[in-house]
Amino acid sequence: MFIKMDRIRNDRLSDVEVTIVGAGPAGCSAALWLKQLGLQVMLLETSGACGGLQNKNPFTNTWIATNPHATGASVAKALRESMVPHKIPHRVHTKVEHIESAGSQGWVVHTEQGECIQSPYVVLAHGVGFSTSGLLRRAQLA
Repeated sequence: MFIKMDRIRNDRLSDVEVTIVGAGPAGCSAALWLKQLGLQVMLLETSGACGGLQNKNPFTNTWIATNPHATGASVAKALRESMVPHKIPHRVHTKVEHIESAGSQGWVVHTEQGECIQSPYVVLAHGVGFSTSGLLRRAQLA
């Protein structure tokens, strides 16, 4: 059960209810769902584009049941394109330094650029790095 907190004004952002750290498949999906449920979100991504590790994935994604022939690049492109009609606010090249509790007011996300984004909720969707499980050498993934 979620308890609705009052909206909090930020220095540079207003009315952010959920700050989402990471704009890969999980972060973009969270942003789309929350935005369509009527919440104000801010999506933060360290790299230069939404899509997460899919931007670097040269392989087809046979694990995606609805489109097993999609490449990482096409998945990343679809993620970026899905943000547009919903006007999902997002920032790229925005590295999160740390997150601290603001008590009953939620959380404060501190970015490398010196910005503080306060919101009642934070979603951590920052993903993981590539793992070859010893089957491929890293040089083959570069």
